[in-house]
Amino acid sequence: MVDSLPRTGSTTLARLLNCHPDIKCLIEPFHPRRYNGQFHQMVLQARAIEPVLNLIWHRWNGIKHAWEAPRGWPFPGNPQFNENIALGASHVILLERRNLLRRYISGIVSAQLNFWIGTKQEFHARLEEIQLKELDPSQVLDEMKKDKAGVEHHLQLVRARKIPVMHLFYEDLFEEGVALTEQLRIMNDIVKFLGFREVSENSLRSQWALLLDRDIYQWASAETYRMIPGIESLDTEIGSNELGWLFPEKGRI
Repeated sequence: MVDSLPRTGSTTLARLLNCHPDIKCLIEPFHPRRYNGQFHQMVLQARAIEPVLNLIWHRWNGIKHAWEAPRGWPFPGNPQFNENIALGASHVILLERRNLLRRYISGIVSAQLNFWIGTKQEFHARLEEIQLKELDPSQVLDEMKKDKAGVEHHLQLVRARKIPVMHLFYEDLFEEGVALTEQLRIMNDIVKFLGFREVSENSLRSQWALLLDRDIYQWASAETYRMIPGIESLDTEIGSNELGWLFPEKGRI
């Protein structure tokens, strides 16, 4: 399974995996608005995640699950369900971003636009219709620290259960500057980790390359962040080498 916070590239990763002929990865079955909310409602009615997972595993051999650390979404009343999804998998890819600030701000932008999946063109069309709101630096910092703690908690749980886990970072696979050949190599490493046969670069290059095209699918940018009132002051106040920067300058990472 792919386990992640939102805005980490997890949907793209799941789509890349679904290009493999032997992989059937169900994308966010527990999202309240996906698949008519049927899986989410089944969990709430059963008050347990395991029976619904068993149904899913009969048809699919993978799940991509995104969750939010502070509130436990999509199960805010039962955040342990998010943990149980990871603990019920045979292999876990824990995907996160080193730059927590960019992940968080990108998530805020998506939430204000109510836009989570689509192309860069669709994203910018929506952006033209919305005035982004100013953010409270102290709240952003607090939420990021909770995000970091939540991801570390998931990682510790999976390792304690001795479930094979690949700890993968967005920047290694999707960041600008990563060559396509390196992206394809990492994808085959992931496929092998999950127990599936490696795919020749040529056979899936066209499909993987399209999904990895930053001009089509990578939305957020420095120009987008600057549309948020007061964002450069926020970056100066809470940005750090540990949590990330929105606008890299000399001496920053």
